[in-house]
Amino acid sequence: MDRSYQLEAAIYRHVSRVSECSFEELVGWLPQYAWNEVFGTVDRLSRQGRLTLRHPTRFGFLISLPPGARDAASLPRDGRGGESLAVCRAAS
Repeated sequence: MDRSYQLEAAIYRHVSRVSECSFEELVGWLPQYAWNEVFGTVDRLSRQGRLTLRHPTRFGFLISLPPGARDAASLPRDGRGGESLAVCRAAS
């Protein structure tokens, strides 16, 4: 598995466990990744509609899964014919 896919799967696992978290909390839960790796992945996934971002305070963002994505069948596949991210999440 490549590093970017592992990061996506880790983000989905954490966000699905906590339902919603701040970007800072997410970075703290993923110490093996650089801040810019997490930021770039969250940015890309939110632009693709695979994560939802809320901006409740001037400098803060809250990250969650979009409505309906909590169902394993609705999460996207990895693009290489592998398991969906939801399956990876359920296995952990």
